[in-house]
Amino acid sequence: MLIDAALERDDVAGACALLDTAPPLPGDQPLTWWRLHLLLSAGRALGRLGQAQRGLAVIARCEQELARRGVTNPAVLPWRSTRAALHLALGDPATARRLARREVELARRWAAPHALGRALVALAAAGSGREALQAADRAVELLEDGPAPLLFAHALCAAGRAHRRTGNAGRARELLRRANEVGVSLGADGLVEAVQRELRDAGGRPDPRKASTESLLTPTERQVSELASRGMSNRSIAVLLKVSLRNVESHLTHSYRKLRISGRHELARFFPPEEDYAADPPHLRPRPVAPLPRLRTG
Repeated sequence: MLIDAALERDDVAGACALLDTAPPLPGDQPLTWWRLHLLLSAGRALGRLGQAQRGLAVIARCEQELARRGVTNPAVLPWRSTRAALHLALGDPATARRLARREVELARRWAAPHALGRALVALAAAGSGREALQAADRAVELLEDGPAPLLFAHALCAAGRAHRRTGNAGRARELLRRANEVGVSLGADGLVEAVQRELRDAGGRPDPRKASTESLLTPTERQVSELASRGMSNRSIAVLLKVSLRNVESHLTHSYRKLRISGRHELARFFPPEEDYAADPPHLRPRPVAPLPRLRTG
């Protein structure tokens, strides 16, 4: 996880130091699950360091061990999409497409939406034209309401790139600006840099500092979180929105994770008091919410 985090922050030196601390190839040691995940992260890191061939050797160990254990579900370890990225780095898009298509097929077979989203992002990177566009748009659709905002940001970037390459610069800018916002809010400097390059190519002028709750939360999560920030209890929110209490709790849990906060007491940072709304640009103002209905007595 630390290697992955260093790569997303574009801290290549930090990723190198972590690889030196925990060498990915264990010699004669058994390949435990945690070491398999280390191999996957190391393969990605080696690709970013310009050592794609070495990365392929590391991923081959993953492939062999998973085959020995009979594991085909890409939700367990998505080695094919990682290997596809390494083949792309070596200038072999045909092999990358084949691997990404196979991972898409397996993720659909296993009904694994998160793994499918990751595989579609890999296919969008390796593909071109209509195939890349369809894969990226489907990845955005799948990941938008999920608990993985970083992967969602990568999907937005892939979709923006695909729309730009197929001539729809306006839609490309829309998707890339949103990818920029999510990337900034998560501290994913490497992704933000790539997104801004794409934005410039699409005729946009990116603001690298821009981040908003609108990019991170779904409309329902924003509505529930705003009500909670005003001091409403979960039960009152459930009554107002005519949903179950468990539904409200689930939306708040997802919101806390996406906003990287510990609880409702921190929501006020993202949802200002009503009197401050007028000072915000229209697209950042929360939607008005009706007050709770009065209960008749007697």
